[in-house]
Amino acid sequence: MKKNLFLLFGMAMVLIPLFSVPSEVDIGKIRQEAYASFSSIKTSKLEFDRNKDGKIDHIMILDEKGKKLYEELDYNFDDRMDDLCFYTNGVLQSEWIDTNFDGKIDLWVYLKNGIYVDRYEKDTDYDGVVDKVKQFGQKK
Repeated sequence: MKKNLFLLFGMAMVLIPLFSVPSEVDIGKIRQEAYASFSSIKTSKLEFDRNKDGKIDHIMILDEKGKKLYEELDYNFDDRMDDLCFYTNGVLQSEWIDTNFDGKIDLWVYLKNGIYVDRYEKDTDYDGVVDKVKQFGQKK
């Protein structure tokens, strides 16, 4: 079994999973790892109810300077987060999405400069294994 790879956030020593192996695509486990990685630094947590049903469907974790570290959204309002966003210095680095709302990540999008899609990885048959990888631009 492979281990998770982690991104080191500057001097704060915050670890965020960058790629989760097929056995670790469960959103609940990924969320636990993300929250645990913030325990050693001062953060602020913002919660939103976008559809006004009394349930939290958007969470942002900010560093002490107010820059985003992590964000999660429940796009289909089923009370389960299905879109996880990872930031470095407030810049979006990757977005992990549960496109079929089964509680497991099946699309990983990696960005350049927070706005350009560098590559994506997709589990097209939802078995926990990446089947399709698309790289954009030139690899350096």
